[in-house]
Amino acid sequence: MEGLTPLGENRILRNLPAEIRDEIQQCSELIPLHQGVSVYLPGSSIEHVYFPTAGMVSLLAVLKSGLQVETGIVGRAGIVGGSIVNGGPRAFGQATVQIEGEAWKMPRAAYLAMVEKSGALRNLTNAYEGFLYFQAQQSSACNSTHTPEARLCRWILQSRDVVQSDTIQLTEEFVAHMLAVPMHAASLSANLLKKAGLIEYAHGTIKIINRDGIAESSCECYEAVRDYGKGLGPISSAT
Repeated sequence: MEGLTPLGENRILRNLPAEIRDEIQQCSELIPLHQGVSVYLPGSSIEHVYFPTAGMVSLLAVLKSGLQVETGIVGRAGIVGGSIVNGGPRAFGQATVQIEGEAWKMPRAAYLAMVEKSGALRNLTNAYEGFLYFQAQQSSACNSTHTPEARLCRWILQSRDVVQSDTIQLTEEFVAHMLAVPMHAASLSANLLKKAGLIEYAHGTIKIINRDGIAESSCECYEAVRDYGKGLGPISSAT
């Protein structure tokens, strides 16, 4: 949008005072987010925070067995690593790029200093961390009560909101993480939606064919997360 700095593509940064955006830009760098790359591992030190401008980062709980379960997703409305303000310097789980894009990468010390300086940044990032907490709670309830097909429909709708596209690039491995099921079960769920005429699915790509049908087949959790996000005001229109 005319008049905005390049940081304007991230909703948190877009809604900061211009002078704060400029200071953040001076100590940050715009980097590519490559699919499958983990920016944090469980228990690792958070050395940078990331403000995505495109793409999507998946937050994962990792079990000793190696099973990874998605607890939330971050798109251009949010921040990855904002928990360092209240939750300490180490990552609770794993943060892995699920859909490629870009992000502003900011050193931890610089971010903490800006949070101390700017009440607007502190309030926006704290609100988003609350949203991630809500996502994690809803995901826990969803994984224990709803069918894999309904959960997959919910995830497709959430991902569409983030990337603003009916074509979503991903791997079967990520589908399995989201559904908290083995890869063969994730493939079965995707193929069931394909046979129902809701999506096309091949070579790591989901293409939405019938958005209304997907919405009808989704569990209630999509609307629950979306409605909670609307309460975030200026950062409400993308996960």
